[in-house]
Amino acid sequence: MYLPKYGAWERQERNRLILDYADAGMSAGTIRQALAKARGITLTQRHIQRVINRERSRTRPTTHE
Repeated sequence: MYLPKYGAWERQERNRLILDYADAGMSAGTIRQALAKARGITLTQRHIQRVINRERSRTRPTTHE
């Protein structure tokens, strides 16, 4: 049975939370405040935006015409 390292799992959960907030229409600044308040996580707005962009580019469907 595979178990990821705790740090990797924690980052994955954090990124899922960031994406959930982004899907709800929150800006990077608002997400930053929500993470700090709810989980004590401090990230820059730029880092949050990179997480959003990277994850959306991975899940964006490709069109073949």
